[in-house]
Amino acid sequence: MTTKTLTRFSPLLLVLLAVLFPFQWLAEHWTSFGTVLSTMIPGERAHTVAHAGLFFTLGLVAVNTFPRLGRRPLWFFLLVLVAAVSQETFQLLYKDALLSFDTVRDMTADLAGGAAALGALWAMQQMGFTCPVKRRIWGD
Repeated sequence: MTTKTLTRFSPLLLVLLAVLFPFQWLAEHWTSFGTVLSTMIPGERAHTVAHAGLFFTLGLVAVNTFPRLGRRPLWFFLLVLVAAVSQETFQLLYKDALLSFDTVRDMTADLAGGAAALGALWAMQQMGFTCPVKRRIWGD
């Protein structure tokens, strides 16, 4: 892997790592982190917003890394869905639990976060906002 390739893909890999990492496990094994996490995400609503925020970030970084995803929403949502299913699978394996309403709710928030990212990029383009991503995604 060349340095140029690593530089191009490293933001996406870091965000994917953040999405897939079992933060609840870390919170149980590192008390200080657990205190910070429970302060930042105190309830179910905040948990759902955090899911959407992570996948919003993932969507922005994915389209920036692979600009053609902006023109292919089906592929974009398929990749977001794969990331959401992977994340929930890791959580269920860690918790040793079965599929539940919480899992479906979290995956819905994940897809909503991805949709918001694609929508935000589209809205920026419609407003004529100049950014490096715009030209590569939609062209001029």
